[in-house]
Amino acid sequence: MHIALRKILVYISVIIFIIASAFFIFLSFGYRYSFTKRKFEKTSVAYIKSYPRGADVFINKKKYKTKTPIQINYLKPDVYNIGVVKDKYQKWSKQIYIKAEETVFLEDISLFYSDPEISILKDGYFQEISISPNKEMILFYDNENKNINIFDIKSNKFSTIEKNILAINYSLWSPDNQKLLLEANDKYLISFPYLNKTVLDLSQYLNFKVKSFAWDKFNSNMLYIIDTSGNLYAFDVVNKKLENKKLNNILAVKPEGDKLFYIQKQKDQTIFTYYKKNQQDAEFIIVPYSDNYEFLEPYRDYFCLLDKNSYRMYLMDPNQKDYIIKILYNVEDVSWDLYNRILLLKNDLEIRTYDVKTQEEKTINRSSQKIDNVFWHRNNNHIFYESNNELKVIELDDRWGRNEFLITKDMTSLHVLENRRGNILYYVTKNGFIKNIIQ
Repeated sequence: MHIALRKILVYISVIIFIIASAFFIFLSFGYRYSFTKRKFEKTSVAYIKSYPRGADVFINKKKYKTKTPIQINYLKPDVYNIGVVKDKYQKWSKQIYIKAEETVFLEDISLFYSDPEISILKDGYFQEISISPNKEMILFYDNENKNINIFDIKSNKFSTIEKNILAINYSLWSPDNQKLLLEANDKYLISFPYLNKTVLDLSQYLNFKVKSFAWDKFNSNMLYIIDTSGNLYAFDVVNKKLENKKLNNILAVKPEGDKLFYIQKQKDQTIFTYYKKNQQDAEFIIVPYSDNYEFLEPYRDYFCLLDKNSYRMYLMDPNQKDYIIKILYNVEDVSWDLYNRILLLKNDLEIRTYDVKTQEEKTINRSSQKIDNVFWHRNNNHIFYESNNELKVIELDDRWGRNEFLITKDMTSLHVLENRRGNILYYVTKNGFIKNIIQ
């Protein structure tokens, strides 16, 4: 009997060892037992990273000791409430579903101050004008001193570029950010803020009424002009010479070195084509009949041709035979991301994006109130927008919904300059030039 009992105990010990070994082997391979489902399930991993770092992480209200960036292992397949919290910042939170054997990356979490640090860098009664193509300078008018000023984000300095300007109605930066076409004092002026040249009065060379201007993308010494009758001219800024290009009924032009892409209105149709020196014939496509076309974002590689009557936009590749990549509808304004891949599309009540690579169009936000302005955050993962005098930022990651944060109230400026990290905004108000630290 004693020997039989010992054998039974040995057998039981072996069975327990095998079960325990199997159990720990399952654990080592990332399996956990679900008592509700009564089976082993493969666990998952969540990697959470925030800007700024050092934020607390809560999962289902449980606070983890480690701060961001953090990797959380052995998560069972389930729905989790994840919160990222840092003192003085607005809370980020999402309810996410984690599947078995899945690694979830939450790496684009940006936290924004609950109370941004706002200061006035320069007192005055100012009027905003425009932002340079490289997004590093903002142009504004001093209503009291009657001069035009630039704030350069690289040098963090203000400079007065033109004085005794009674009024300014229009500005157009050259693609190299070195020249400015201004409609001021009832004249057309070309200013050279960084070239140590006196202002050039363009009006004395023009004996016609101007409809629109366009700088050459590759040569900022060439300025193209369409008169109100649709005739196209080229003005050489260095030699101060005006040339009639002998192209008529031109609605819009996009100069690119030896090629002039343009929209031309013919008898019963409107065409998109180009002119090249010493070349008689050129390919063309017919676009819907309209007398109100405009090239948006003129210095980028792709063409954004907008019919302002129908708010239909043609996204074009000049190197593609039939040109048109995509027709986008209900568009009033556009802007490219930093990598010239994703288009930000805006109309009065809607914000969308279009990804050229994936050919995917997404709705980011719909509003019952007018959307006044939209622009990219420098991290390329968020979008700022202004509505009802409020500036907000919304994330692009639409997995499990989007977080939206209020940046500031009483926002009236439509030209906002960001530093390279996107954590500081600069803009003009009637009370002065504002610096707003948001992160």
